[in-house]
Amino acid sequence: MPKLLIVDDETIIRENLSIYLEDEGFEPFEASTAEDALIKMRFETFDCIIVDLRLPGKDGVEFINQAFELYRFNRFIIHTGSAEFRMPKSFFEMGMSAENILQKPVQDMSVFKDKIESLLKAFQ
Repeated sequence: MPKLLIVDDETIIRENLSIYLEDEGFEPFEASTAEDALIKMRFETFDCIIVDLRLPGKDGVEFINQAFELYRFNRFIIHTGSAEFRMPKSFFEMGMSAENILQKPVQDMSVFKDKIESLLKAFQ
């Protein structure tokens, strides 16, 4: 069962996504801040991390860069409401692409399952 970490400060989004993904056969964990997510990464190994960009404290970009630096982890799905977001060069250097981005609001939750499965398949 793939382990996922959902990093989003909006409780309703984080919980709904967690419930949906658990129903789809994943083992979701939740964090409301980047700092909490980094602590969880010390104790758990995740197959994929879903990250909101606008977080209190460290933002999603800082979190992703730090998670890569500390753990060489690069299986992220960026979940953002920002239409202006452009991936920084560091993300491309990690092997990420526009395929790693999902715009909020997501109308069909199955898009998450498809993205996660595609991402996991790419790293087998």
